[in-house]
Amino acid sequence: MTALNWELSDESVMIFSDTLMLSGETHRPLSFTTKVFPLPHLDLCIAGTGVQQLVQHFWSATNSGMAVSDIDHDLLPFESAVVSSLCSVFGPLLTVGD
Repeated sequence: MTALNWELSDESVMIFSDTLMLSGETHRPLSFTTKVFPLPHLDLCIAGTGVQQLVQHFWSATNSGMAVSDIDHDLLPFESAVVSSLCSVFGPLLTVGD
């Protein structure tokens, strides 16, 4: 289970997360990892739970693979392409609400 909390104000956001990584097989503590990945040049963060390789790949592709001037027009189509490529590596992805 991941603890992920935030506090949003007009001037800032504070993001809090644990760093514990569990084994996928035994669900026992395995290591520590980053779960919140900042993208300051886009004024956003990517936070992930579950398979860390997937979250890190998503952050890396977003961080290095695009030039964004408008989130709705530039970021969302790019992210759809990244999610499609992730599905080819990690299999079908579930989203919140699935």
